[in-house]
Amino acid sequence: MKTGAIPKVSVVMGVYNGGRFLREAVESILGQTFEDFEFLIINDASTDDSAEIMEHFSDPRIRIYENSRNEGLTRCLIKGCNEARGKYIARMDADDISYPMRFEKQVAFLEGHQEYAVIGTQCHFLDDIGKVRAISAYFCTDEELKQDVWRRAPFAHGATMFVREHIMEFGGYRELFRYAQDYDLWLRVMERCKVANLPDVLYGLRYHRKSITLQNFYLQAQFGDLAREFAQMRAKTGSDPITRGDIELAQAKIESWHTNGLLRSMGIRSERAMQLLDFMVAWGKLSDIFAIWLAALCNNPLNGKVWRFLLSDSLRLCLKGAVTGGLRPGERE
Repeated sequence: MKTGAIPKVSVVMGVYNGGRFLREAVESILGQTFEDFEFLIINDASTDDSAEIMEHFSDPRIRIYENSRNEGLTRCLIKGCNEARGKYIARMDADDISYPMRFEKQVAFLEGHQEYAVIGTQCHFLDDIGKVRAISAYFCTDEELKQDVWRRAPFAHGATMFVREHIMEFGGYRELFRYAQDYDLWLRVMERCKVANLPDVLYGLRYHRKSITLQNFYLQAQFGDLAREFAQMRAKTGSDPITRGDIELAQAKIESWHTNGLLRSMGIRSERAMQLLDFMVAWGKLSDIFAIWLAALCNNPLNGKVWRFLLSDSLRLCLKGAVTGGLRPGERE
């Protein structure tokens, strides 16, 4: 990209204490075969060596923004999208890897399919040392994804590229969704535009115990349910509390999660942990599997699902996979 020229793609990445994997993530973007991009990195008041790592990169395509205090991923993404100049916005997470042909293939798809707003890819599920644990099996066609979205997020968030104009027209990321911000966005976009996933594996998605997904599985799931509830409201009435400007009602729903009583709250956390366990047991690292199981147990020792898991075929296969060290293919949830 020539200095001062408007790039075709704006890459948006938030960073909070991501030093362990940050260098590899940045290098994977700078190593793309498609080079017409700007790289917007929002440092969310990191307290580790993230800032020092970013200072080592002198590529003129990189633009770094420093938050004076920690604001969370959603606000970082809102800031990045507002600052983006490209026709397309590519997401990237600070502990993941974009494979070299990712942007080239995603741009080619969007340029050739003007009716589409979002294009994702398949991905490798990586552990904390970069070992490939499994391969995703996301649906690819618009029809399939619009059915699948009611069960789960249909894309690997960091692997997506989307048309900036459409995303901003639909309201972009919404600040209320501190978690599952991507799921809320996809539900709104898919009401009006076509979306797809490429069949190619173009992204390495890292799962480890310190990742946002594992640390906050309870809130991820709760906000995911809220996103579905709002989507159902829009289908019936044409609006949801946020689009109507009734932020207090939306906030009250979130606050109710903390006022349902301690035992009920712990029971829900146990169920959420088991949902995450069902997703990860086919390919996850054994130590992470048992950490999630222990979280389910501690939150509700009387949950029968927790104890039955110890006798399940899925755990048996997990133990066998840990012994053999073989690649376990990803399965649709």
